Amino acid sequence: TDYGVGALAVLRGCLGAAAPGERAAFFVEVRGCRRRAQQPYEGSAVGVLLSQAGDITHLHQRAVASRIKARLQSKGLMLADAFAKFDTNRDGSLTSEELYGGLRWLGLEMSPAEIKQVVHGIDSNGDGTV
Repeated sequence: TDYGVGALAVLRGCLGAAAPGERAAFFVEVRGCRRRAQQPYEGSAVGVLLSQAGDITHLHQRAVASRIKARLQSKGLMLADAFAKFDTNRDGSLTSEELYGGLRWLGLEMSPAEIKQVVHGIDSNGDGTV
């Protein structure tokens, strides 16, 4: 499960628009053909890839991240500064509501579905916060 950037790109291309459950099933089936001991992939870069939606969603997430980065730069903010500013209750994590308010402050109008996608793409432990 120790794949480089190039190998992950090839795997992403092979998986195409398959749903996350189908991606994981495909990977486990193909990996099962190998004679080596099977290492768990959850928590690795492959695990993240298998749990994400297809290429279109990935491209959309990258576009949103690029828009956010550009707006932060235009305000002269580093990512850590923006995080601290958006974290209104100072608990060290951002809820969807806090992220929504921060992005509106940056001048980015996003739908609740888009905010949910952003949070899902960044959420490292699955608790719905960043």
